[in-house]
Amino acid sequence: MSVVTEIRLPHMGVVERAIVTGWHKKVGDSVAIDEPLCDVSTDKVETEIPATGEGRIIKLLAAEGDEIPVGAVLALVVPEGTSDADIATALGGPTPAAQEPLDEPVSPPDAGPEGPSTAAPGRVPSSPLARRVAAEAGVDLAELAAANPGRRIRRADVEAAAKARKAAAAAQKRAVSQAPVPTDTARPPTATTPASPPIAATDERVPRGYEAVPHELIAHTPTRRAIAEHMVRSVSTAPQLTAQVDIDMSQVGRVRAEVNALRTSQGKGKLSYLVFITRALVATVAEHPDINATFTDTHLVRWQPVNVGIAADTPSGLVVPVVHNAERLNLSGLAESISDITTRAADRSLTAEDLTGGTITSSNAGSVGDVVIA
Repeated sequence: MSVVTEIRLPHMGVVERAIVTGWHKKVGDSVAIDEPLCDVSTDKVETEIPATGEGRIIKLLAAEGDEIPVGAVLALVVPEGTSDADIATALGGPTPAAQEPLDEPVSPPDAGPEGPSTAAPGRVPSSPLARRVAAEAGVDLAELAAANPGRRIRRADVEAAAKARKAAAAAQKRAVSQAPVPTDTARPPTATTPASPPIAATDERVPRGYEAVPHELIAHTPTRRAIAEHMVRSVSTAPQLTAQVDIDMSQVGRVRAEVNALRTSQGKGKLSYLVFITRALVATVAEHPDINATFTDTHLVRWQPVNVGIAADTPSGLVVPVVHNAERLNLSGLAESISDITTRAADRSLTAEDLTGGTITSSNAGSVGDVVIA
């Protein structure tokens, strides 16, 4: 019987691959079941992966930045006290005790007489996710570290700094726009900004003929890249059908107004039309269960729970978190569940479970105006 336990990247709904964005543990560390092991980013969610085994970590099989498939082994763990000889026998190779960690986690700095010291020269103590968000938002981690001495910078710190910078820029813009225009018409000469040098014609990132057009190149995030792949794949794997039907929603509008008046008096938020439409969808499944099903080569898989995916447009792209067992919820409960998952989708705080097990989807395109979905 092997003493080695494999900790694998778990299944997360339709997610097929994930990028390791940081490790909470290194080789030689002890880990307990459900303790955070690493952070991963997928096309749907950024989340922590908990350990499914306990003991001492003897090997990490992915480095920060590696993209790995679902089911791949992330780490190897042995019971505490296991000898190196037993480990070598179980692995069928040399003792892994001497393996260097793939990415040494940054330890919190020790405050000295001249301020905090960094774990490595030139590197601010910060989580991998915080470093990535800072790079995307243009936030200086060194300034954040100076304002938060003695602790590790996390994503929330970066997002707060980015928000504060935007607010300050908006306030400055308002102040400039409200400033009186000087009566003196004499103006100093204005220096012209030289045009950006064109990218070479051999650069395949720029369409031919557009090399001289000023531009900015923004690399695709895993989320954006996956959305594009899934949209193209859906054309060849799902029937493309557009049906447009006019429905009299006046009665729903009256009921919604009454319900929202009551909720307002109770200090609760108003219900959108999406909640009513989703509740009607759930009721329809009870009468026509085959719409809550999946067609395979040999069977129609009719799902018993009605797990409704709510398509949410977020700053990082399309995400479809799931309200599980929606058939058990009344109108108010469904509203609270939808509000919860869409808020966490926007905050990028969804868990893998939030994206797993959807059986049918509800989308609210009406929020952007009168549109026809094709």
